[in-house]
Amino acid sequence: MSLREKLQEKERARRFAQKDAKLSLQEWLTSIKGLYRLVWEELAELRRDKLIEFGSQTVDRSEELTGKYKTSELTLRAGGRTIVFSPVARFVVGSYGRVDLYALGRLNVRYYVLLDKTAGGADRWVITEADTPRKHPLSALPELSRATLEDAIEKLLSA
Repeated sequence: MSLREKLQEKERARRFAQKDAKLSLQEWLTSIKGLYRLVWEELAELRRDKLIEFGSQTVDRSEELTGKYKTSELTLRAGGRTIVFSPVARFVVGSYGRVDLYALGRLNVRYYVLLDKTAGGADRWVITEADTPRKHPLSALPELSRATLEDAIEKLLSA
């Protein structure tokens, strides 16, 4: 095979990977919206009682495979603090994506909200403290629920 043929083959493979990455990016953006909907639903009672306020802002991200893209951060105002859900990356070793959860101005406590998939392909979000070594598969981590979300927010508010 000549150099020309090798380069053409590499270029075809690169274009194919880019197409896959673009499709994966769309899935990631949809998953992020699903995460925010889950958070909104789990904290609806606190929102109704005006104990928590929701907001969002558009942020720029860039990954090697997808290039630049826009997504949004979800913000929660509670107890005089701002809690942020910040999408970090779609392509993360060991998961299908990562969103960081932290209190603005307080980076000593941070959570990773990691995207897993069920056997049927549905999104499954799990949560773990960022400083906890990940020695277990995603399936062994606690699923994001009202209880795990409230525990994380309580810890972020007291940090």
